[in-house]
Amino acid sequence: KVPFKSKELPSGQHRIRITKPMYKSFQTSVTVKDNETTQVYPQLIANFANITLEVADKAEIWVNGTLRGNGRWSGALAIGPNKVETRKPGHRTQTMSYEVTASMEGQTLNLKVPEAILGTLIVESTPPISDVYIDGKLFSQTPVRTHLPVGKHQVKISRKGYKDHMTS
Repeated sequence: KVPFKSKELPSGQHRIRITKPMYKSFQTSVTVKDNETTQVYPQLIANFANITLEVADKAEIWVNGTLRGNGRWSGALAIGPNKVETRKPGHRTQTMSYEVTASMEGQTLNLKVPEAILGTLIVESTPPISDVYIDGKLFSQTPVRTHLPVGKHQVKISRKGYKDHMTS
């Protein structure tokens, strides 16, 4: 870690290497002389671009295996390949690879929306022609066959003169 002061070194050539995540490594050679102090003032060069990632439906944004946000995230991405995923429960994860370059500084990347995994819902009733509500909204009348994203949904069957039937 810098600042760094070494113990006494023998006279002669020595190599210095300084690394920091998201910066290019700094390497140099220095000549150490007896009874003298040698100072080095490295200038680390950024190796990232500040980029905004966006995805619809407030899906999760994962970058290189780390959750970064929901729907939108802005931050530094390392120059080179970056694995970006969008995730949402009941949906297929979308995986993209972006080759980030310094010229991408300030850009917004629109990511693929996770694809809904659909299941089939069939609703029949006795008597028929009853109203079917899905997740609180009038959907159709029985009999009904539809595709919905997998996961929990509230279904209500209602008909005037009959007690409502609710299920989740």
